[in-house]
Amino acid sequence: MADIDKLVNNIKTIVKDNQIPLNKLMTPDFISSHTKYNDFDSLLAGGGFEITDEKQFNLFPSNDWEAYITRQTQFISWREMRMRAMVIYVGYQITLDD
Repeated sequence: MADIDKLVNNIKTIVKDNQIPLNKLMTPDFISSHTKYNDFDSLLAGGGFEITDEKQFNLFPSNDWEAYITRQTQFISWREMRMRAMVIYVGYQITLDD
């Protein structure tokens, strides 16, 4: 039971209220596996989105971004894409070892 508690605590520490930076989630491997682009910057540029930092990313028109993501990926939404990336990220990060 201690291993399960440790695993749960590790996951909570990693996720921290879903505040994993985009550069940790949208890795070149993830982007190239799920889009025709090699990296997140190329994905942004391909849609004409000019984003210089994550704070600015949260401010641009979400309807345009959502439509773009559904056209360029197999995901039905940006949320689904982020969640899939988060599952992969957490999977790599968690461990039962110290």
